[in-house]
Amino acid sequence: MLVGASKVDATAFRSGNVMPDDWRLIESGAARLRSLPLYLFDKSSVTMPQIRISSRAMQRKGRCGLVVIDYLQLIASTDDRRSGNREREVAEISRAAKLLAKELNIPVILLAQLSRKVEERADKTPLLSDLRESGAIEQDADMVIFIDRPAVYGIGSFDGGNKYGTINSHGVGRLTIAKNREGGTGFIPFRHNESLTSIWDFEGVATSEQTAG
Repeated sequence: MLVGASKVDATAFRSGNVMPDDWRLIESGAARLRSLPLYLFDKSSVTMPQIRISSRAMQRKGRCGLVVIDYLQLIASTDDRRSGNREREVAEISRAAKLLAKELNIPVILLAQLSRKVEERADKTPLLSDLRESGAIEQDADMVIFIDRPAVYGIGSFDGGNKYGTINSHGVGRLTIAKNREGGTGFIPFRHNESLTSIWDFEGVATSEQTAG
């Protein structure tokens, strides 16, 4: 978050090779982050009931407009029987996230891993069937959105349709809307800078500033 807010090179930040001017940017970025209404619940082995209790407490304070869970497969099961049926456990977690969204009347963004099937295909575009460990995720979700970066797989360009034509994949990713209960499906391209861990809207040709780094 500090790297994204300060626009400091991520590799330099992690290695500690930060220049004096960069430290000033980091301090400025930290000040902006402190002003944001963010609450991080980073306890280990967290369960959905714990997330629900924390979210309800924050909402009573008027400070819970969105919940982001990172990520589903890290959430601990509340089943003391430890049946080993992970698919059932994931289904219960997915349903609990759906109920939380309805109870608090807020969006709940639930990140989830994909299976390795996508690595075995020639076309690396993620599919709903790639959702790992349970079809319940697809069933419960109002929207399923995949983050896809074709350049990672050596794909130099991809078809952007009538609106964008052929898109050079360098510095470009796409949000593939695979399911949308209230609307259409398709993909939305975005530009990104990996060294700055930042993304922004895809609008025509990237500027030299956007492609730097």
